[in-house]
Amino acid sequence: MFWRERERENKEHNGGVLCGQVRVLVVGDSGVGKSSLVHLIVKGSPIARPSQTIGCTVGVKHTTYGNSGSSSSSLKGDSERDFFVELWDVSGHERYKDCRSLFYSQINGVIFVHDLSQRRTKTSLQKWAAEIAATGTFSAPLGSGGPGGLPVPYIVIGNKADIVQKKVREEAAGILLMLYANGSRSRVCFHPVRSFH
Repeated sequence: MFWRERERENKEHNGGVLCGQVRVLVVGDSGVGKSSLVHLIVKGSPIARPSQTIGCTVGVKHTTYGNSGSSSSSLKGDSERDFFVELWDVSGHERYKDCRSLFYSQINGVIFVHDLSQRRTKTSLQKWAAEIAATGTFSAPLGSGGPGGLPVPYIVIGNKADIVQKKVREEAAGILLMLYANGSRSRVCFHPVRSFH
C-alpha cells in the first residue's frame, strides 16, 4: 500500500525515523453516516449519498504529531513523527455481523457513530462496544476498560445534526398549526433543541 512506500521514503529522508501506524475502527448501525464521516476526515469534504459499505472500507489519513521545534534537551518522544491513521469503516448492516470480527485486529481506537435523528442508533452503541471487546485484539490496551470492557481509547460522534434541526422545525410548525386549528389563541414560543440527553 502507498503508506508503506511513504514510510520507506521517510526513513531514508529522516535518517531512520519510522512512520507510525494507528488503526481506528469506525462503527455504528447502518446508515448513520460512517462513510461520510471517514471521507470528511480523509478528504476534507463529506459525501452526500455514499454507497453502502460492503464488509469494510479503509481510509488513510497522513498526519504529523509532536513538536517541530524540539531541542536536544527535550524528551526523545517529543520530536515530530509522521503517522498514518487507518480509519476502518465497518459495515453496520446485520448481514455482515458474522464476518465483522475479521476487521477487529490490532485496534488502537474506536469511533462510535450514531444518528441524532434516530435514538435507537445511540442505544445500540453498547452492543457495538461489547462485540468489539469480545472479539477484537488490541494494540497497547489501556489498564481500565471503557463501555463493554473496551480496552482502547474511543469517542462517540452524534451525526446528522442538520436533520435533527429540520425535524424539530417541522414538529414545531405542526404544533403551531394544531393550536390554531383548535381555535387556541395562545402565543407559542419555540426554542430549537441543541442536544438530546
